[in-house]
Amino acid sequence: MVLLMARPTKRSGSSNHQFRKRVPADVLLAARGKRIAFALPKARAGDECIYVSATFGAEVLVSLRTEDNALAKLRHTAAATQFERAIAAFREGPRALTNKDHVKLAGILYRDLASGFEDEPVSAAWWEIVADVAQRVLTPAPGPSLMIEAYPGEAQLFELERYVGPFLDAILIREGVIPTGEDRPKLLRAFAKALIDAANKLKRNADGDYAPDDAVAARYPQWDGIGTKALPKPSTLTFEDLLTRWKAEDTRSASSIGAFSKAVADFTAHLKHSDPRLVVKSDVVHWAMALRERSLSPKTINDTYLAAIRALYNLALRSDLVTINPVEGYRIPSKRRAGEKMLAYDDNEVATILALADKETSAALRWVPWLLALTGARVGEIAQLWARRVVEKDGITVLRFTPAEDGGSLKNDSSERDVPVHPELVARGFLTFVKTLKRQTMAAR
Repeated sequence: MVLLMARPTKRSGSSNHQFRKRVPADVLLAARGKRIAFALPKARAGDECIYVSATFGAEVLVSLRTEDNALAKLRHTAAATQFERAIAAFREGPRALTNKDHVKLAGILYRDLASGFEDEPVSAAWWEIVADVAQRVLTPAPGPSLMIEAYPGEAQLFELERYVGPFLDAILIREGVIPTGEDRPKLLRAFAKALIDAANKLKRNADGDYAPDDAVAARYPQWDGIGTKALPKPSTLTFEDLLTRWKAEDTRSASSIGAFSKAVADFTAHLKHSDPRLVVKSDVVHWAMALRERSLSPKTINDTYLAAIRALYNLALRSDLVTINPVEGYRIPSKRRAGEKMLAYDDNEVATILALADKETSAALRWVPWLLALTGARVGEIAQLWARRVVEKDGITVLRFTPAEDGGSLKNDSSERDVPVHPELVARGFLTFVKTLKRQTMAAR
């Protein structure tokens, strides 16, 4: 049997070898668009480190930056190891990290920058700017933020993601680590500190000062990979707990409770766990794509499913139960194509529906269409209408729309109203039907 192994390839028009690997379909949904950085072996001891990056698509393709066959094989092996580590991380999902793990991972950034730019550190001014920016986002100036925050610290986290997030993501994917939502803010701060330390060292190097930086380097233990000890932290918080808190926080309508409960059940089934602290944004994206594959409309996904989980996370943020809302800012694109907009019924269609209703023997199928047509009420309001809500007011028979005794609710306070019964309903025997229901109710008592 011939064993086919992945090997370096060459791109047309280039003499350099390449690393090229297909991304498995089950991983692509979560990984698409993310960056992966590869650390490739040096050609000689005195050479600079080689770092290349690529974007996850149907395949990952990067140059190995060499024409030499032996060096290309060495670099290809290193790239393949890092690629498989990243694939395994996406499949395994979020892993909880210790504080020491945060510092170890930040040490990778410190050592990558310190060694990669040591010989030619650009300029002292450049590294001074880098250190200043990192320090500013790590310790923002006191006073109100220009950003309207959904929760305390959101503006700082936004800035950390902007300036430090790219460094963090490249290393996490390369090392095969997908952190929990709780760990990410801590990692961003640890990486900001490492960026400041590396920038200060390289600023000194640019000024001609190459004194050993051992004291700073010693603060960063060597990262030895994700181990079996990095299991998810036990958590007593569940999405069901958040749903219970949300119900108790205010008076909720039966329809809202139903929608939120359905969203929670669907999300937890997709995640295969119910711990809000283990969720990251890629989990939300993957879930939304799965809902789309079930032919749910973008509007339904955005305004029902994502909105429910987002609201639960906002409640958790207000209660200091989590530190980040992974649903915030994410929506399925919902641009309608021409011809997809729902159109109103024309007169002929309305007449056809009402004519069919006249032939129905089922009370609901006969009267609901007529009541909708002649009151302008919502279908939910009509469906929960009780016979005792048909009353006399100032000599006029009206339909009284109020919250129903069995828990049925209205959209808002202004939805409570009295609507006169249309003469056409009277002519068709609606009031006789209502009296029959009232007599049946009295007899049952």
